[in-house]
Amino acid sequence: MSLRYAVWCFGLGTVQTPHLPENTPFDYTAQSPISGKLKHYDEQEVQKELSLIAKESEGTKFSIGQQLYYQAHFFVNPVYLLRNDYYKIIEEYQIMKEFNLPLARTLDEAPANKIRQMQIIHSEVEKLKQHLLEKNNGTR
Repeated sequence: MSLRYAVWCFGLGTVQTPHLPENTPFDYTAQSPISGKLKHYDEQEVQKELSLIAKESEGTKFSIGQQLYYQAHFFVNPVYLLRNDYYKIIEEYQIMKEFNLPLARTLDEAPANKIRQMQIIHSEVEKLKQHLLEKNNGTR
């Protein structure tokens, strides 16, 4: 789920969260974007909330990454969702696309997890492009 979120942060920038603690990863109170109520968050509650946001996007035109991008900052500092390797994977995807490079010599040689990561990134990049196009054309 966080890779999806990272694509949107990579494309639009990370949302600043001065209302959330930077040094204490989990043990604070914040507003739930789902219920709108104040809630105490620990690591488990953050994961539950992320899952609820992902589930909420099902059957809508919004991707999981888009939903997370616009809602996660209400209750969790993005620092805890973004890993450095996500940006490396996204850059790898961009280089492959830009220079038309294959993931591996054959499909059988491509690692399954890498294929899945590239599918996720591709899906979110397409949704991000669509979102930006709609936003810039004023159709939103």
